[in-house]
Amino acid sequence: MHLPRLDPTEITSILKQKIQEFHTPESAQEVGFVLTVGDGTALVWGMTNVCAGEMVIFDSGLKGMVMNLWSDHIGIVLLGDDRLIKQGDVVRRSGHRMEVAAGPGLLGRVVDALGNPIDGRGPLTDVTMTPIERPAPVLWIDNLFMSRCKQGSKPSTL
Repeated sequence: MHLPRLDPTEITSILKQKIQEFHTPESAQEVGFVLTVGDGTALVWGMTNVCAGEMVIFDSGLKGMVMNLWSDHIGIVLLGDDRLIKQGDVVRRSGHRMEVAAGPGLLGRVVDALGNPIDGRGPLTDVTMTPIERPAPVLWIDNLFMSRCKQGSKPSTL
């Protein structure tokens, strides 16, 4: 039996088209329910597809960051007053990793844990949103340094 040869570019274009056409209905948003709250953390049940480091939003508007993933519940660090949250409250996924403002626009400003200005001087300018957790930058070591390390001599041009 002879199978037709599949063209990878054709498959890629079909997949891209299907992805662009896909729309998730608003009712399909993943939610969870608060089990317990205390000491700036909340245990939440029902959010099976949430990622560690993802921002979640409580019905009160308070934001949190997912830290612990267990098989039946998750642990969330609350970024605000935990008295706004009570058992049974609904939590929604944001679909975004936690980010904070970074850049020269923060110099001399007073901001909260999320980078929102609280000094009364208006919105931040000249800042970019940066993920809280990201891979470390690559460390480049040149051959001269490595050869001197192997020989045990001190490099004079560091």
